[in-house]
Amino acid sequence: MTNDEIKTAWRNQETVIYLGAEYTISALIYRLPHILEVELYDKCGHAVVIATPEKIEKKGNDTSD
Repeated sequence: MTNDEIKTAWRNQETVIYLGAEYTISALIYRLPHILEVELYDKCGHAVVIATPEKIEKKGNDTSD
């Protein structure tokens, strides 16, 4: 996902996919120099994961037609 897509998903509390599991975005972390990391909260409530936006997918993002 792009940084803008991540920000939108965070504001709308959308579910995202990271390594095959569902998460909600709990925080956006900005680090120098201009690096965005995303704090993901496990839907089961058991884990918090820090990931880069490039490795996160939108839930239901099906490209097959």
